[in-house]
Amino acid sequence: MKQMKRIGVLALLLLSACSNNATTQGGAEKLTLSPDVALQAPPSETGQTRMEARSRLVLYELDPAWFERKTSEIPGYSKGDIIFYEQGAVDSFNQGHSVTWHDPLVQTLQNLANLIPYDYLRDAEIGEQLSRKPAGPEETRKIITHEGVMFTQMIWNKAGRTAEVEVSVPDGDYYQVFLRSGTDSDIMIIQKIIWMK
Repeated sequence: MKQMKRIGVLALLLLSACSNNATTQGGAEKLTLSPDVALQAPPSETGQTRMEARSRLVLYELDPAWFERKTSEIPGYSKGDIIFYEQGAVDSFNQGHSVTWHDPLVQTLQNLANLIPYDYLRDAEIGEQLSRKPAGPEETRKIITHEGVMFTQMIWNKAGRTAEVEVSVPDGDYYQVFLRSGTDSDIMIIQKIIWMK
């Protein structure tokens, strides 16, 4: 059974026009890079938290109003493509199937693979780490791949239907991924991806 429909990268460009960092001039899309955005970095050797200046670019963004619809009507980002969950797949999820679709950490692991230069999806350590970690919103969860890509679930507000996952790549790339769910299911769909260097 085909569970999701793929639209393609062109739709991604159209949807990213909703971004605060995307403006139009004469009908052309222009993405702007915002330099020197303060970001809290890991503690230094002295244990002090330091701030770093980073460049920031919104790669993908859906207006939050999209998430006031049924899940099957919300475009989702998946490895560079735009997908829609078919209503039958949403109904199946609501009956207890494909339960990992509600997990923001798993959704980020699966759907950001085109942005990260490591073939981490075949990494057996990911499955082992996921099986050891609690799958609840109460705590921060981390998954670290063999190559050192770190996925950290920061926030998961089930009542507000929102989540945030941070991804740190060994080459210095950093992603913030914001996820939301529609009105008729707990399937987490990427709402915004921010890249920082």
